[in-house]
Amino acid sequence: FVAYTDPSPAVKKYLLMRASDGVTFSAIATLAKPTTTTITYTDNSVTTNNKSYSYKLIATDSCGNAIKTSNIGTTILLGTTFNTDVSITLRWNNYGDWLGKTEHYNIYRAVDGVLNTTPIATVPYTDTNGVYTDDIAPFLTTNLGIFSYYVEAVESAGNIHGFTDTSRSNIKKVFVYPKIFIPNAFT
Repeated sequence: FVAYTDPSPAVKKYLLMRASDGVTFSAIATLAKPTTTTITYTDNSVTTNNKSYSYKLIATDSCGNAIKTSNIGTTILLGTTFNTDVSITLRWNNYGDWLGKTEHYNIYRAVDGVLNTTPIATVPYTDTNGVYTDDIAPFLTTNLGIFSYYVEAVESAGNIHGFTDTSRSNIKKVFVYPKIFIPNAFT
């Protein structure tokens, strides 16, 4: 979790809130006012391979009263399906919610543990969740068949604070085993 904060002297602490249903938030940490304008927090109590989570930050004064609440950031949960046509379909929920909105998603793939640092595809943002199908047939004759993917959301221009940020999904690993054909008759 990364948040950019206003160094207002009225802010004394921040409450980090999390929801696993996108609606019901509860405090998971009280964070001291940083000496810089960035707060970083690692939430080790979540299972990001199984669920998407929503976060928000509440700035409080010396009496503990809420001064300002941030936008809600919702993590990207990536899922995969291996298809009979030797392709892998990736599906993910939309990242939410930057002030500049999401412009597009970059798709990254690793084959047998070797990550391609250049996106294999860019998928434009739509109001529905993201989908991409990767044809892996060319890799199956020379590789072990271990594919890993992650999706990166990219914020569009338009954030009133001048930020253009990114957010990554979980990493999803797919094992594609070779098919073996044994005839039922020999001559």
